[in-house]
Amino acid sequence: MVLLLGMAAAPAGLSLFLTAVAAGPACASAGGAPLNIPMSVRQMGRGDVTFMEGDVMRAWTNPALLLDQATAFELAMNGTSMYDSQQNTFGLGAGWLVSPGLALGVLGNSFSAGIAEVNDYGDETGGSLVWNQRTGGVVAALKIGRVGFGGTLKYVSDDVVGDKATAVSYDGGLTFSLFGARLGASVRNMGGPLRPAFEGVPAEVLPLEMRGALGYSLPFWRLSLAGEYVRQSELGDRTGAGVEWWPVSTFGLRAGSSDVASATDRLTYGFTVVMRKMAIDYSLGTHIAGFTHMMSLAYALGPTASEVGAEAAKRVKEGEATRAQEEAAAAVEEAASQRAMEEAARRLEGAVPPPAEAITAGTPVSATAAEPAAPAAPAVPLPAPVAPVAAPSAREPGKSNMVIGIIPFRGEGIAASDAYMISAMFRTEVVNAGTFKVIESDSMDKVLAEQAFQATGCTESDCAVKIGRLLNVQRMVLGTYGIVMDRSVVNIRVVNVETGQIVYSDNLDAGTYEELEKGTRDMATRFSRAKL
Repeated sequence: MVLLLGMAAAPAGLSLFLTAVAAGPACASAGGAPLNIPMSVRQMGRGDVTFMEGDVMRAWTNPALLLDQATAFELAMNGTSMYDSQQNTFGLGAGWLVSPGLALGVLGNSFSAGIAEVNDYGDETGGSLVWNQRTGGVVAALKIGRVGFGGTLKYVSDDVVGDKATAVSYDGGLTFSLFGARLGASVRNMGGPLRPAFEGVPAEVLPLEMRGALGYSLPFWRLSLAGEYVRQSELGDRTGAGVEWWPVSTFGLRAGSSDVASATDRLTYGFTVVMRKMAIDYSLGTHIAGFTHMMSLAYALGPTASEVGAEAAKRVKEGEATRAQEEAAAAVEEAASQRAMEEAARRLEGAVPPPAEAITAGTPVSATAAEPAAPAAPAVPLPAPVAPVAAPSAREPGKSNMVIGIIPFRGEGIAASDAYMISAMFRTEVVNAGTFKVIESDSMDKVLAEQAFQATGCTESDCAVKIGRLLNVQRMVLGTYGIVMDRSVVNIRVVNVETGQIVYSDNLDAGTYEELEKGTRDMATRFSRAKL
């Protein structure tokens, strides 16, 4: 970035005039220009394009991308040396995946630049002027179905040669996934001016930035492609494009151009090395003003995103168990009360015979009325007759008395926890539908443990029949979950415990987690409506 600094005398002191000749993929002349420098090293290495593999730092560009964390907690720090060390940045970030649909994070960035001092004639004086900027923000992201939403609230502190200013700004972003493709948009640096107008000098506003991105992944080839259109208030429009390839899970390569219209002097390159929970990223950017080097260190903590989902499903299952126990206790209490009321009605009916005058010729006489009357007893006030209570219907509308058991799905070439998460999701939807009476999984495990029987991995009909007879249920649901050609495949079968025959089957095929989640819910809905 080439900066020309002019100093002129003014009644209130020295006035500062900054003129910038564009530099780098994301800088501007305003004091808030560093806000548009990407913090993610991976993003920088693929032409400042966001939609691919990334660390927590890319939420700086689109806050909705905080939901893409691979683990529950992620920490990252980076450093940048731009244009042969004329400018430097340092960033810190942390993200917390609270659940598969909610993420929180904090981000911070420090920018510094040394500017050559010049006199009124444009000659360098040999002195150096310093420009420092500090920014911190909090991020929140929420996912609903296929759409992710995110927002960042930032505090900016700027100091240009002793001229200090602060501002509060905010960013907004969203993402949408469908059939392996991802769309995204973000608007950044919205808020008040960094410096107000002064003696005819217009207010210095934050550099507004708008982005629209499209990415597509080819899982079989471990390849991702993406392009992004960027409009910045002071630098105009540009379009970046990038590609990323992971030949193995521990090493990734990327390349791109931050402006395809002038790709020859805006090329970027980068790589990532993953060592257990730690990742080291490096990116190199070329420009006529000099090279940009960017490096980061990221560390992943806690369970994976799949395990976070499984834990959420487990909490839902525990909540269902509690509700089921409460409903069972209420049903027992209601049945006992019903029996007591019916017994009281029968006793009253036998103790109070109908009046003799009410019995006329041709009228059927009940066995009780035909018996000789008992000797008159002293007059004792009797309670008012209790109307007989109608017996409950054998089947409520839309529901079935059928009792079923659901065996945890078996994983085919994947982690058992992932298969458990899918079966838990399926169970939850079936329970919520309310069509069948579903044996609670903890109760099922207890019965099988007493019989020294292991249900995990049961995929054959005879195995399901044995378990079903132990549980005294009428139908058993068993299934598998696996990956075929980078597609998620789920199969279920329903076995009649009495005959051993398969009476129902279904399957789904999904390319993304969103499709898998929706497909599992739809499959549970179809099953709940089936006549077994």
